[in-house]
Amino acid sequence: GRWLSNRKPIVGKTVIFKVKGKVFAKVKTNKYGYAYANLKKPLKRGAYKVTANCGGKVASMKIRIK
Repeated sequence: GRWLSNRKPIVGKTVIFKVKGKVFAKVKTNKYGYAYANLKKPLKRGAYKVTANCGGKVASMKIRIK
């Protein structure tokens, strides 16, 4: 996702991604404020909540694995 502050990219900040409350990645935002992470361990079928935290700002979404 893209992280902004006052409509400007947040650059070089750590974003912590979690699934089921467990950290699966810590990555830094790029010069455009984007942070990307890939799951290295496959998830079983079901619905999961993914959260991303960057400097106290939190974004979340639900995903479904079929």
